[in-house]
Amino acid sequence: MPNKIIQTEIDKILGELAFYNEPELLKEEYRKFLKVGKNFNKEKSKKYSQSLASINWFIKKVAKYKIYFSEFYPCSTDNIQKHEALEHHIHAYLEDIITVKTKTTNYIGELKNDLKQVVENKKEISNSLDWLKEQIYKTFEGISTQRDQHRHRGFKFVDGDITNAEMAHIMLGKDSLFKGHFTDYAIEKFKAQKEESFEKAKKSWLENTLKNYDQIEGLANEMVKRTKPFLYQYLDIEPLDTLYQSH
Repeated sequence: MPNKIIQTEIDKILGELAFYNEPELLKEEYRKFLKVGKNFNKEKSKKYSQSLASINWFIKKVAKYKIYFSEFYPCSTDNIQKHEALEHHIHAYLEDIITVKTKTTNYIGELKNDLKQVVENKKEISNSLDWLKEQIYKTFEGISTQRDQHRHRGFKFVDGDITNAEMAHIMLGKDSLFKGHFTDYAIEKFKAQKEESFEKAKKSWLENTLKNYDQIEGLANEMVKRTKPFLYQYLDIEPLDTLYQSH
């Protein structure tokens, strides 16, 4: 599966903020497109650049899990089995999903608080951003509930198919209490259970990853679409649409 570079709507904002933060990055003939108001502050702009870059990083990282689940496995050894590597991917994936949710909602909350200091239509903007934050919570609800419940109750997340693969691996292990007592049928049965359970879990999580990423990508693009006007209003800058049209 090729590892393509993923472009997001956040990339566009990050590029524009980079030009506003450091106009020298643009060729001189294009700097005329930079429209800065009297309230523009580079430190504020850099703060939001860092916040958006962090969100962008984790969104792209989540997108890469389709590669991790498909390809990123060691050759099975006595130290690390494929189903153990898959379990590691699952835990990391769920953590990164929660991180995207947290960073995205924190960004909206921070923007909302900053806007209160400079705008007159505070209630309108506040309601709009609160609605957007609620949509984010709803989008992540299924994944978050599954992970957060295990975390808060002190339990480790468990995948049934991986458990079956581990059980078979233990039964076949060189330290198994039953070693030497199995029939050939039992040995073949456990070997099949180990491999089939791993493949079933792998297929399931790959499908979930692809489905979830489409939702996350769509949500991120919608977030950018709805918050960009507010962000640029707060920073006192204008979009660089005319810059793109000049090519």
